[in-house]
Amino acid sequence: MSQQNKPQIKGQVSFIGRKQELALIERLIYNESTSFLFITGDGGIGKTRLLNEISSRYGNNNQLNITSILDFDDSALHLTENVFSRIAEALDRRKFEPYLQKLTDYKKIQTIEVRREQLIELKEALEASFIQSFNKLSEHQRIVLRFDNTDELKGHTEVLENFLRLGKKLKNTLVVISGRDADKYETFLKGKLNESSVEIIKLSPFPKDESQTYLREKQYNSAMPALRLELEQKLLFLSGGKPILLDLAVEWIAHGIIELDWISQACPEVVIILSEEEISQLR
Repeated sequence: MSQQNKPQIKGQVSFIGRKQELALIERLIYNESTSFLFITGDGGIGKTRLLNEISSRYGNNNQLNITSILDFDDSALHLTENVFSRIAEALDRRKFEPYLQKLTDYKKIQTIEVRREQLIELKEALEASFIQSFNKLSEHQRIVLRFDNTDELKGHTEVLENFLRLGKKLKNTLVVISGRDADKYETFLKGKLNESSVEIIKLSPFPKDESQTYLREKQYNSAMPALRLELEQKLLFLSGGKPILLDLAVEWIAHGIIELDWISQACPEVVIILSEEEISQLR
């Protein structure tokens, strides 16, 4: 079922910036062809938040079926068959009954001794069943599949590669894949598909004005007294434009885990008068 808009988490900041990235996502959302979007960037830069923003913005659109995020942090998804079955469950189990029954039979056969050729034939039939069920659904709604934390696959990269090989057979679908190393899967897929159907977003740190907006809203939502401008500037510098570091700073200060005096000592006064180029060199 489509994921509906969720109430904002207490203390969570409203979505800020990323206008170009959102414009690209909107274009792909309403594109009738199958497309693949890869989101990459440093840890804490906002990749997962951007993934979640898709359901926040489009979850109530009845023309779309946006699945919950499949997170490779879950080790169960380090098996190809679990990825496909999880997609089936997320979309509509009833529509995938033929596939799920074949999957059960395939697992049973794997426990007995059969010819390798027979296993290959059964696997191909299994994949064909999945694609058939999937494409029947996508005739009526554009499907948006979301994957996160590709870097957690580590020695299991074939799992996502197997999905991508089949993904080109899916119709009327947007596949969004996020992770620190998502760009390597973009390179893998571009060698197999028309490049126009493959896009990549490389997230950069927030610029100073957006970091400041984020920090002030986070403080307000956390019912925390406003910081002195001097300390605010130092936090903005220390965060390097990463939302997760701003989140942690506010939470730690609010709960007394770090002292404001420590922040003052950690970043000398001169930092707040340095140019952007000088600050970049210091980092």
